[in-house]
Amino acid sequence: MCGAKHGSVSLVVRKRVLLILWGVTAWVLIGIGLFAMHVAELWIPPRVMFTLFSGELELYWYSFFIVCAILLGTAVVVQLAKDGGEDRQIMWRGLTWMLVFGFIGARLFYVTFPPPTDLPLGIERGVDYWRNLSLLFSVRLGGLRLFGALFGGGLGWLLYSYRFRLPLLVWFDRLALGCAAGLAVGYWGHFFNQGLYGRPTNMFWGWPITELYRLPELTTFERFQPIFLFASLFMLLVCWCLFWLRQYRSEQMRPGGGVAVFLLSVALKQLLFSRLFVNTPLLVAGLFAGWSVNDITAIGLVFVIGVWQGAVFAQLMR
Repeated sequence: MCGAKHGSVSLVVRKRVLLILWGVTAWVLIGIGLFAMHVAELWIPPRVMFTLFSGELELYWYSFFIVCAILLGTAVVVQLAKDGGEDRQIMWRGLTWMLVFGFIGARLFYVTFPPPTDLPLGIERGVDYWRNLSLLFSVRLGGLRLFGALFGGGLGWLLYSYRFRLPLLVWFDRLALGCAAGLAVGYWGHFFNQGLYGRPTNMFWGWPITELYRLPELTTFERFQPIFLFASLFMLLVCWCLFWLRQYRSEQMRPGGGVAVFLLSVALKQLLFSRLFVNTPLLVAGLFAGWSVNDITAIGLVFVIGVWQGAVFAQLMR
């Protein structure tokens, strides 16, 4: 996992990162309060944040939370990079590369494997998106996939690191903490979007979903598993665990240890909640026909990380 110089955080940067993480925690707690009000049907979250040009342009809460997630994650990475004495210009250029590639990857993954809720739009297969470019580039209401964002963003940073000879794994460890913080906040966009819900439930935390946004076969049910809430809390825990590892276990970590923990956590989150999902794309042909695309991706990610860390461990034992 990473050496002390790589992992440890100076006192000033530690305080700044802690301030951001406590802010993320407070954000999640406030969101839980709003969710509790919604469950009690005291308040219905609006999808539209506000409109411009006499209603011609609508800005959605989903987009707002995505932007906030990017800003908070970037703030964490910037503080860690400053602690490492990195050049600011190189840092900001690299983050731009990562965000652009990440956005493209997130959208491509989504349109390649569209979920069942896209059927009312006339989307049955990924190729249908390419026949309607107005839908292909419309992401205000959603349409991004986490695995695509991670693979695309990782590729962007890989290319940038190769171009400027940057320490790839050191940077990946910084980005892992930033991504975890951003995801803990970003998932709350689904609260307003009513997009990331699971199977019907009678539990007290059941999430009331407007009939318009339910799958056709679930219109008779009213409350569903709030997967977005579970995912947000899970990533908040991962966020604090990564900070703890970086701060107090830096001598036992090697470069790449932080990003390995993060990626394994993302895969574990997917596999833990997989049986709760109802709006997930499935493969329709081949060896894994009927399997969730996200589950297969998560299993593959666990395998790759396991082989990688196994090789690192074997090298240390020589």
